[in-house]
Amino acid sequence: MMLKEIDTSCSSLNFLQQPIHPGQGMSDSFWSLLAAVDQGWQVEGPVKKFPCADLNSWKYQFVMVHKGIHRICKITVPASPDADHFIFINDCFVETISVNQYKEHNAYFSKQ
Repeated sequence: MMLKEIDTSCSSLNFLQQPIHPGQGMSDSFWSLLAAVDQGWQVEGPVKKFPCADLNSWKYQFVMVHKGIHRICKITVPASPDADHFIFINDCFVETISVNQYKEHNAYFSKQ
């Protein structure tokens, strides 16, 4: 069965429960990542690390899969010590890409 893709930058992800206590210095998108994991989502494939438009900071894009509901979502979070720790403890492979590669990846991924 095909998995349906959902991009957090374009969708409110109504099926994802939002964290109860946002804040504590973490971005809302990182809280969404933690909430997704708590609800059975798993990181699929390499995590994409790409520079922001200002080229002064980085973001991570996690492709998440939930096989129970046959969906895929992409969650993009700013690079931070919390995100780095999440990647480390979950033994995620990180692929660093350029802004152009990131745009090509998203264009290809959205056609699947």
